[in-house]
Amino acid sequence: MKIIWSLLLFLAGTSAVAQQSESPKKIGKDLLYEKTGGKGIQVSNATAINTEHLDFSPAWYHDGLVFISSRKRGGFVDPKIGERFFQMYFSRLDPNGAPVKAEVFSTNLNTQLHEGPVSFSRAGDRIYFTSNNQRRGVQRTDASGRVRLRIFTAQNSPQGWTAIQSMPFNSDEWSTMHPSLSHDGERLYFSSDRPGGYGGYDLWYVRKAGDGWSEPVNMGPVVNSEGNEVFPYIHPGGNLFFSSDGLEDGPGGLDIYSVNTELGEDATPQVLAEPYNSSYDDFGFIIDDAGLRGFFSSDRPGGVGKDDIYTFEAHYSLVGDMSELTVRTALQVVDEKTGQPVGEAHVYILPKDAYGGIPGETLYEMEVLRPESAQDGRLKLNLVRKKSLRLESPDLVCDEFGMALGTLRTDQEYLILVEKPGYQLREQDYHSPAQPGAHTLTVAMTPLACFPLEGVVLNQKTGEPLGQATIQISAPDQAAITAVSDAQGKFSCCLPGTANYALSAEKEGYIPGRTRVNTSDGNYAETRKAELLLLPFHSTPPEKAPEPLTTGSVIVLENLYYDYDKSTLRPGSAAELDVVADLMRKNPEMEIELTAHTDCRGSENYNLRLSESRAFSARNYLISRGVQPARINAGGLGESQLRNHCRDGVTCTEEEHAVNRRTEIRITRLDQPVEVRYGQ
Repeated sequence: MKIIWSLLLFLAGTSAVAQQSESPKKIGKDLLYEKTGGKGIQVSNATAINTEHLDFSPAWYHDGLVFISSRKRGGFVDPKIGERFFQMYFSRLDPNGAPVKAEVFSTNLNTQLHEGPVSFSRAGDRIYFTSNNQRRGVQRTDASGRVRLRIFTAQNSPQGWTAIQSMPFNSDEWSTMHPSLSHDGERLYFSSDRPGGYGGYDLWYVRKAGDGWSEPVNMGPVVNSEGNEVFPYIHPGGNLFFSSDGLEDGPGGLDIYSVNTELGEDATPQVLAEPYNSSYDDFGFIIDDAGLRGFFSSDRPGGVGKDDIYTFEAHYSLVGDMSELTVRTALQVVDEKTGQPVGEAHVYILPKDAYGGIPGETLYEMEVLRPESAQDGRLKLNLVRKKSLRLESPDLVCDEFGMALGTLRTDQEYLILVEKPGYQLREQDYHSPAQPGAHTLTVAMTPLACFPLEGVVLNQKTGEPLGQATIQISAPDQAAITAVSDAQGKFSCCLPGTANYALSAEKEGYIPGRTRVNTSDGNYAETRKAELLLLPFHSTPPEKAPEPLTTGSVIVLENLYYDYDKSTLRPGSAAELDVVADLMRKNPEMEIELTAHTDCRGSENYNLRLSESRAFSARNYLISRGVQPARINAGGLGESQLRNHCRDGVTCTEEEHAVNRRTEIRITRLDQPVEVRYGQ
């Protein structure tokens, strides 16, 4: 089935006569065939998200895809195509870049009518989408009684996608559809059969003009044909990918083309070769920033359904020179105290997303604590910094002069990690310059002033770890150090000087264990290891294993930070939600109830509304991290469940008020208990 008919793009008479004089096209056979054809290109069906229905037009969104499908169960059937009206769906990408099981994207945006395709701002906080011409859910028609298409926009808010507005260049008398927003948000490309074009549907664009948009500009007769140009996708490098049934040299149906918009009127569309194109409809093409991996849609034979989404990986970039979007960065690593170069330091460069997090990466591991004062089984979430991330190999290695050269994206937030034995791990936030060129960044590392020690306390008889053991560390002329083992029997500290340290571990019901650690070599770069074995008395009962997380477990998050009087999460402040998202991704059946609480300051009604907004903000953050919306219920209780005496009329410190400001996560479904790390 031709997708261009499936999407109701052809209205009676639109393709019969060109709207302006014809302009011949000669594109040439060399084109992109040399780039896109041949061996080494892997194209495969994204079977995890395809159905027997229509699945098409993916768009990048955070760490996943939003695509369009007619798979909905129930609801209205469009009699013209015999399928349910199109809805938006979301699929997270796994670490290999493959989409996983899809879920409904937004109940705010999906209606009983057609929705999609879509495009997002780079930060993911604004959406542009195609929908039937409607007002308050009622379809509107043109003078001939036909329903046209419009582009709408919406803003992401704590309540989901809100403030839905029709774009100013829409009309009841023609269709405006298939939006694609440029990397800088300054241009919006789309397809339309509005007057002034060259064929059925042409490609147009508008420029940002203050708070509004310019009048639409036609992309001209070199790009547009007597036929139909649809499904544009603008790449950050300036390449515009689109589909056409009117340009020459395509194998048939809708074919995918690319044009370099940076060349202006001299740009000539180039057709992509097989396996991207086929004699069937090929459309909805997107590609990553590097120009190597992406997705497209096709109704070619051998798929799962009528239209399927395919994934591809190219053997070389389809987007040409990206130098205009890069900053050449000279990184110099120096000793903070001496200013001398630190050679052979390992550098890891991690781009941040709109929330200040690292897409696909969690910087912390989850550790739960059972507060001594808790009588209701609630667990407090603690974060333990990972010693390594996906850092099997560094992005850069400094030379003997502490220098390394790298290429970064313009106007991008990064987290830069620098490691070197004998120094503290350095984490540095960095916002790259907005303009391309060369730049120098100096990173100062703090040398270790002590000897790192990592130890474990074990049951000598069973080998099981012993938590809550007290470890005394002493040496002549040194102040004694005390540590306590966690639920895994582990402890760590930093030994201040060169000495032969004596370690002793004690726990009720056990014979103390002893060992020694020597730091006389003065090597700060070496982490000392210690194992302390405690022999239980005959009457000592076995250690009780920490309880796993199960349905009904409640975890308290006390470190989600919001601006005063606001419900928006501060960038970089949601590390606790990152580990919750990581837990939910690893346990795809897990469902939660997320509840936000405030302190007593402010009216009850105000605090209730504020807590609800904050709960939805946290929910949206989890969704942005790949958790399906249906797995999270969110709500707020305001000041109704204070945890201490700080009620209205009671004078309390800021710290006492902070005890009442928290977000609680109750696990409402978990098929199998999950073992977690417990701390003390």
